[in-house]
Amino acid sequence: MKKLLLIPILLLFLGCASVGFMTPAMKSHMEILKTQDIPFMIVAMYSSKPNPVGGVDAYVIPRITTPKTIKYISMTFSIYNTVGDEVYDSKWGGEFILNSIGFNDFTGKVTGPLNFGDKVEWKWDNAWYNSDIHCLKLRKVDVEYMDGSRKTFKGNDTVGRRKYPLKTLYAPKELRVRGGKYWSCTWSSEHQDN
Repeated sequence: MKKLLLIPILLLFLGCASVGFMTPAMKSHMEILKTQDIPFMIVAMYSSKPNPVGGVDAYVIPRITTPKTIKYISMTFSIYNTVGDEVYDSKWGGEFILNSIGFNDFTGKVTGPLNFGDKVEWKWDNAWYNSDIHCLKLRKVDVEYMDGSRKTFKGNDTVGRRKYPLKTLYAPKELRVRGGKYWSCTWSSEHQDN
């Protein structure tokens, strides 16, 4: 009986530990990104299920890959329902506000210092309130380094001299955390093969 109880506990521990586990393949890819000055690679990004009052948390699990020290990061997300329609944050009063001034977006901020190799998990509690929220999609990332330089990641194509495509921040499929909990609509559709 003790052996039967020990196996599920061990599997649960190993499953949770894998989120923070650094494989040789991940270390190797991080070294490549370091030479390209990519600030971090996202290995998981997801939203929580709505709590009893409809609050939904946003999560990002990155690995820091830049040789420069990061001072601040801002990440802007949008939210979607199960059929892929963009939905609104009900704390702002409804769909009229979504359509007129776009209050369904949420910007989460991170304060450094963050350095190469750091393993972190970012969570923003109750980023939105709406029980129809199924997933989130990353819209924009702004990174400010300690030396004062900045990078903006937006869209899927290079736009201008100081903007980079968001897809450069996503870990290759084989390095992403596996399991339904760790994926969002951005991962399962738009960036599936990136």
